[in-house]
Amino acid sequence: MMMRKSLSVFILISCTVYVIALFYFRPLLGDDVPYQFQNGINYWMDDAVMSHELIKTLPESLANSHYYYMNWTGRFYHNTFQSFVSVFGKGIISVFAGAIFALFIMSVSALAFSDWKKAFEHPLSMLAFYIIFVFFHFAVRYNIMWIMIVTYTLPVTLFLIYLYLLDGELPKSLHYVIMFNVLGFSCGIGHEMLGVVLAFMLLGKCITIVFFQKKMLFWNYIKLQIGFVIGYCICFFAPGNFRRTNASVNQEGFGRSYFERLFEGIDKNISALYPSQFLDSIGFTKTIYIAFVAFMILVCAVFIIRNKQLKIFIFENLFLLFGLTVSPFLWALAPHIGSWTTGLWGAIFYILLIRIVISAQIKKLPELIYKRHLNIFVCIVLFLFLIIQNFGWYSSFIRIGVTWNKAIKYAKEAGEEEVYVPKFPEHTILFSNEINNPAYYERDIYIGYYGVKIVPE
Repeated sequence: MMMRKSLSVFILISCTVYVIALFYFRPLLGDDVPYQFQNGINYWMDDAVMSHELIKTLPESLANSHYYYMNWTGRFYHNTFQSFVSVFGKGIISVFAGAIFALFIMSVSALAFSDWKKAFEHPLSMLAFYIIFVFFHFAVRYNIMWIMIVTYTLPVTLFLIYLYLLDGELPKSLHYVIMFNVLGFSCGIGHEMLGVVLAFMLLGKCITIVFFQKKMLFWNYIKLQIGFVIGYCICFFAPGNFRRTNASVNQEGFGRSYFERLFEGIDKNISALYPSQFLDSIGFTKTIYIAFVAFMILVCAVFIIRNKQLKIFIFENLFLLFGLTVSPFLWALAPHIGSWTTGLWGAIFYILLIRIVISAQIKKLPELIYKRHLNIFVCIVLFLFLIIQNFGWYSSFIRIGVTWNKAIKYAKEAGEEEVYVPKFPEHTILFSNEINNPAYYERDIYIGYYGVKIVPE
């Protein structure tokens, strides 16, 4: 038992270190660059002129947050948290990024097993989440863009923590009610699209309470959602949301029919959940992966029905089923969101998958899952495989990142206008097409941030 828990802790620490190093040594790309400037979001707006003053103080950060709320979006962490933390430099940002990902994995595991203590008894599941959601993430910008971490990964993590606490016994004391409402408020102000998914999941939980549990709990449950409702209203009705809707950047994808966008979104996000770089290297294909998961669900469903547990399973997991079902329809409504919201959908999917396996109550399976030596052996083998497969590009990435930092520093001190730097290793997890693209660094905004024109060669 202690060995499995220690292994789980080691996996979380490894995840944290991996993200910290990857984030610290990567160059800034995409939205991370304009967000370092005052009113930097104007870079993406057709009718605005961007300021070229870097944010250096907390008052400037707060003023910048107010500007975004009024002109771009109501997302609190997108507007305030990213700017606030950025003032303290890349080191602090990297630590926050690593901690958020570790907390994300831990919250997914805790909700899957309905108990955070039990989650640490399953290092193999935690390692699987690490591989799927971090190491070979569907949208690897999460790993190299601070703005995407605070816009999507952080709110999703708070959602999962909120759902985990609601999945247990509902609190009655006043201080717990206040705590839940504060957490709910934090979830509500996170993201207007993700908030809709959470709202439907909370509705599913409410139905379960009314029709399956004691009805007297209904009003206790409603009291816990006041904070979420207030927070979501503040986020959704931000003046910036309505202005952003009219911006040309959000018109992409609306030319097709709703059902075309719906099926395209489903296909895109299912593909995104497939950790291709890991499974392809051991002989798996996307088709085999989908067939294997579908077969496993089918077998478990048969056992659930045979054990007459189907009704109980549906009611206990109705909130997860609601979230899994609603998400694709939201993608079709907002195709510009793309696969960024797959984090929540993917987490719900794998949480449900584990709960299906547990509910099936297949004989000998619990013994196999809990068998200490098998768990530890498989974890160690997979972990060593990850190290062997990725040590080359990862060490090269850090080495070249250090070289970039030194070369840019020396070029600025020497008053040079250009600096030639080596290209990063060709690896899709690094977004090498963007990192190594000289055209990116010719833009005024990049030259303004780095203080010199970068030329990868």
